[in-house]
Amino acid sequence: NNRSYSFVNQIPNTYQTTWTPSSGLSCDNCINPILSKQENVPAYNLEVISEDGCVKNYTINASYLCTPYIPNVFSTESINGNDTFGPLTPCELQDYSMTIYDRHGSQIFQSEDPSVQWDGELKNKEVVPGVYVYICQFSNLGVMDQRVGNITLIR
Repeated sequence: NNRSYSFVNQIPNTYQTTWTPSSGLSCDNCINPILSKQENVPAYNLEVISEDGCVKNYTINASYLCTPYIPNVFSTESINGNDTFGPLTPCELQDYSMTIYDRHGSQIFQSEDPSVQWDGELKNKEVVPGVYVYICQFSNLGVMDQRVGNITLIR
């Protein structure tokens, strides 16, 4: 959930360890590195070498259950990248659906692809600035979630 994770391996300090890839880890040769919240590496290989030279490899699969951030305001004229509306997440969302309605309950946007975000238009015309309602449904690692909220469009 966008938090760092500390490994808790019970390996003697006299053993050598090597983690690959090292991306997202605080170190690639320590027994219990910290897994960064910014990376989404699906699996790590841990090589352990005992004092007498015996080598053992372990595959550690990582699953990332995270909650997307859904902003409550955006501007189509933003120069800071906040010029479309949709969930922001480092994780892959499955079973995704985003629907946006105007204040009269008319659907003005719908997407089943999290990379397709609302640009503040309806039928290639800018909608008026104001408050709109969204319903966002998705699953992450098989866990279904639904978010309902308001989004304010400013120009």
